[in-house]
Amino acid sequence: MGLVARRAESEGIPTVCIMNLRKVAERILAPRTLMVDRPFGALLGEPGDRSGQEALIRAALSMVEDPTVEPGEIREYRLAQAG
Repeated sequence: MGLVARRAESEGIPTVCIMNLRKVAERILAPRTLMVDRPFGALLGEPGDRSGQEALIRAALSMVEDPTVEPGEIREYRLAQAG
């Protein structure tokens, strides 16, 4: 995932990886990572939870728009951000 993200970034396409394993996130060196406390297969949330999924996607996209995000930054997503 990190290799693909870095390649996309080298072509001018901003990326954010959404992950649930910090050790893996630290090893793959993605340009930006949003950590979630969710199980595999449901990183974006429960099926049918449109508002929760949208909130998570908005949080990920905000990392692209935020000029203070450092290359390789890993941020934690908190469910409280959703509401």
